[in-house]
Amino acid sequence: MVKNLRVRVIGGGVGFWAFLFSLAVHGVLFLVFSFVHVSGGSSEAGLNEPSVVSVTQIRKAVSLSPVVAKPMVKRVDVGDLGGKKGLDLDAGEREKAEYFEGYTSATSGQLEGNLLAGQFASGPSTDFFGSTTSLRKICYVVDASGSMQGRLGMVRRQLKKSIAKLEADQYFYIIFFRGDGLVESGKGVLVRATVSAKSRAYKFVDSVRFEGPTNAANAIKRAMKIKGVGRESAQQIYFLSDGFDLGAGESSDFAGMVEKMRKKLAPSVRINTIGIWVEQEDEKILRAIASGSGGEYVGIE
Repeated sequence: MVKNLRVRVIGGGVGFWAFLFSLAVHGVLFLVFSFVHVSGGSSEAGLNEPSVVSVTQIRKAVSLSPVVAKPMVKRVDVGDLGGKKGLDLDAGEREKAEYFEGYTSATSGQLEGNLLAGQFASGPSTDFFGSTTSLRKICYVVDASGSMQGRLGMVRRQLKKSIAKLEADQYFYIIFFRGDGLVESGKGVLVRATVSAKSRAYKFVDSVRFEGPTNAANAIKRAMKIKGVGRESAQQIYFLSDGFDLGAGESSDFAGMVEKMRKKLAPSVRINTIGIWVEQEDEKILRAIASGSGGEYVGIE
């Protein structure tokens, strides 16, 4: 019976070859799956092994600077504040607009230069005929009487030079006195030293005519009444004259009268006086006015 089965298998023809082919395919698949299993096991074994990190690598990782996200920056157009778009603003808002206008156009370049040079501004300062101040609110009181005609060009140049040095966080006002009248740069309010305000001031200075007698008392009193937007008085008054037209007995009382006005109207103001080719008696008055307020006197010869 076995002999007959062997004969049928060997002599099976196509069936025999199909059997051999199937056996070979199964053998190949067995080898493939065996290889994959062994390799995967090795990889998994490798993952379970602890990593070895050197001390140098740890120090390097610790020393790396953290990555910080770039901050959000919001840009504001000066025109949005109303300075460029003709909006109907109240005095405070208009002042803010003028401040930013003056700051961005007048001081940003200077600040950048100081930073590049490794320097920092110590505070605003200006001078008038060599009399220096670092106070922020300044009122100029200038003699425009007929006797000043020969000094007209020099006074205008020095006044415009002083205004040009003002920074955007300073305020100023100008009063010319001649005869019994006053010629003012504004309507009684200190203005911020913006580029546009300075430009208007230069034109104003050039337009004033020098004529008539000298009457300084009204001009000094007016300067003490000038206020800022917050109703604060000027901190610095520059008073310039070539002398006083005072009657007999008035000279000795004039400085005392000015000091009484100062204590009443603007007790914290400092008055720096400037005398241009003044007589000895007039120089004494100018010195006394400056001394009473803690200011200084400058004589121009």
